Amino acid sequence: MPTKWLTVEQAAEQLNASARFVRDKLHTGELPGYKLSPKLWRISQEDLDRFIQSKIAGKDGTSKGGA
Repeated sequence: MPTKWLTVEQAAEQLNASARFVRDKLHTGELPGYKLSPKLWRISQEDLDRFIQSKIAGKDGTSKGGA
C-alpha cells in the first residue's frame, strides 16, 4: 500500500492539536517528517500513528521506566 502523506494541518487535525504543536514536534525530532522547503513539511501517516501510539503508551506508564 502506498504511503499516505499528510500536511502539518492534516496531522494537527488528527491529533486535535494546533499546527504549531506539530511543527514544534517536527523541529525537535519527536515526530518524524520531511522538510520540503523552509515552511513546507510532510508527515507519513505511519509516523503519525507511531507518534500517537507512543503518547498513548506513555500515559499509562507502560513505555516509561521508573523506580
